[in-house]
Amino acid sequence: MRPLSFGDKVFITLVSVYYIFPSLANIISPSSVNERLLGEPAWVGGLFFSIVMCVLFLVIKWLLFGRQKVAENGLKKLPWIFSRRVRWIIMLCFVFVSVRFSLGFSAEFRHLQEYASSGLVPLAYYMFKTYNLVGLLVYCSDRFEQKKDSAYCIVFAACVLATLSGSFDAIIIVACIFAALKGNGGMVALGASFVVRSKVSMLLVPFFVLIVALVTKGGEVTGWFAGGDGFLWAIDTLVSRLSYHAYHFSHFLMNPNDWFDYWVGALEILFDQTIRRFCILFGVEYHTETYQTVNRLNYLTFSPHSDKLSGSSPGVFASLVYIPLGPIGFPFLAFFVAYVLSCFDRIMGGGAYRWPVYLLALIILLSVISSPVDTFNVFSTSFFTLLLLSMSSYRVNIVRSGGINEK
Repeated sequence: MRPLSFGDKVFITLVSVYYIFPSLANIISPSSVNERLLGEPAWVGGLFFSIVMCVLFLVIKWLLFGRQKVAENGLKKLPWIFSRRVRWIIMLCFVFVSVRFSLGFSAEFRHLQEYASSGLVPLAYYMFKTYNLVGLLVYCSDRFEQKKDSAYCIVFAACVLATLSGSFDAIIIVACIFAALKGNGGMVALGASFVVRSKVSMLLVPFFVLIVALVTKGGEVTGWFAGGDGFLWAIDTLVSRLSYHAYHFSHFLMNPNDWFDYWVGALEILFDQTIRRFCILFGVEYHTETYQTVNRLNYLTFSPHSDKLSGSSPGVFASLVYIPLGPIGFPFLAFFVAYVLSCFDRIMGGGAYRWPVYLLALIILLSVISSPVDTFNVFSTSFFTLLLLSMSSYRVNIVRSGGINEK
């Protein structure tokens, strides 16, 4: 039996962190997310169907793309888009834009302002950041012929630290530090002692991420330690933040009659916002009454507050509700996820890596598959991420069904 591929491991991590763990936690002891959101989630049913969906997606991926393992027949040349020269040109652009971004916007930017109408600086910032995020993953791969470039990792970490705008920035910074210290070849996991050290160090990561999340949302970090139950409050906040995707999925399972309205709304958003961003890019005014993204529509479905800018991605499984024809659209969603996972397989090869690499890949995977309808807006950062993954994985040899195919 062939071991799980890199993409398989990242997807299982996603399902475990965002579906299985929060469902179990809320079954055992309901978190505050049940009071914060509208609807009545079926946590037990959601847990069961999350596992079923995970298995189905992986089986479909194995059937379509095989249980891929990159052929060990020598290092590959870096994709031109991530060559050392191109990477540094983009990084220098990112440094410049990061300075402008840090001077003009706060850490709470994503929750207070709409970047599409805030000028080109935020748009350029997120595009360059996306490029460097995928570039860092490619740098950590042991599949490509490349030299150690600690300076690239340090500069990227410094830019992200200076422009904190989301909880995942904590993981990016940690991954940059690891890559800078270990080098790209040092990101491969070696030995049993590594497993022990990884388990210990990973315990600190969720709380580091939560601190950054509170900072970027204007929260009080000192509230953790106020009174005798500060730690319990932190645990509840962490579980609640991880519960959103599972909450959406389990709620939609119990309300299939409303699915048609979501399909129509998602199509309107995709059409109108693609035109809108195209017009913004060329300085043309375009007014529309639709929501900005499917994330925004999903947020208003569950939130009792009508915050002007907030959004909440439905997650990969609940996204089925927003894909036209719902259950009939399942094959499309399964193929889409399978393709994205196969890109990770091609980029990262068949080896095992240190835990920051898997968390880095998890961020990238979430940005692409958490709201597939938004991803197919060609002017979105998630579509740009998908494009970068596709270009990076093109023509990498893989082993499939006993043979070697070049694709």
